[in-house]
Amino acid sequence: MDDFLIFDTLPSTNEFALDLISENPSNGTAILALSQTKGRGQYGRVWDSSLGGLYLSIIIKNVILEGLTLKIGKIIQEFLQNLCKTNFEIKLPNDILFEGQKICGILIEAKTCGNNTYAVIGIGLNINNKWNNAPNLKEILRKELDCIEIAKQIRECILNGI
Repeated sequence: MDDFLIFDTLPSTNEFALDLISENPSNGTAILALSQTKGRGQYGRVWDSSLGGLYLSIIIKNVILEGLTLKIGKIIQEFLQNLCKTNFEIKLPNDILFEGQKICGILIEAKTCGNNTYAVIGIGLNINNKWNNAPNLKEILRKELDCIEIAKQIRECILNGI
């Protein structure tokens, strides 16, 4: 099985990842959708998942769940600050803000299968998409970005950081 799966559209990358766990995926398996039809955030809130955003789920095997959301938030914050050469804030428990507005959301879900506990790290990031008045990386950097390349870089940062 490929460990970086890319889809034009999915209902939810996290739901796909949770279903995939029964097939014993390799640690770090990533699921990227260019759009989602049922993207969701914390408490089941709808996450606008239009074309141009990043909708990524990463499966991590047997990781300590306590404090994981903050750890992932710090990794993404550092990635964005290095990419954009500007400040991003963490809004607890699971958001990344640019100039006080949400640019990224994190949703971590866990599932046990056999003797293993898996964390599914879901990330929604505004890259080239426009949603209401929310910021996106395209506006910050004044250029369109490759969502697939950004997803691969974020995955690498997470795998190196946990």
